[in-house]
Amino acid sequence: MVKKVPSKKHIITVPAYEISPYELEGPLGDIRILIDKWIQEHGSDARLNWDPDNWPQYQDSPSPQYEIIVSREETDAEFDKRVTEERIRQEAQDARDRKELERLQAKFGVK
Repeated sequence: MVKKVPSKKHIITVPAYEISPYELEGPLGDIRILIDKWIQEHGSDARLNWDPDNWPQYQDSPSPQYEIIVSREETDAEFDKRVTEERIRQEAQDARDRKELERLQAKFGVK
């Protein structure tokens, strides 16, 4: 069997805030104040991404928007959920592999 290596927390990227393009219209001084506020709230490593094909639910046309994206370490709850899901997925794969091995052994015989 493969030796199990303890899982480590992953760095995940999550959307933190949606921004209408209209929020970035106006005097540059006002926009600078707004951007400084976002930096203070989300940190200087946060990214501003453009999504030209954002389709809000029940809309018949796209509504382009910006998003502030933040990279952070998984929380304990997210880590536990991911590790549990990985373990369940691996156990299911092992069961499928075991069943396939038994089928092939029955078909070709064990040597």
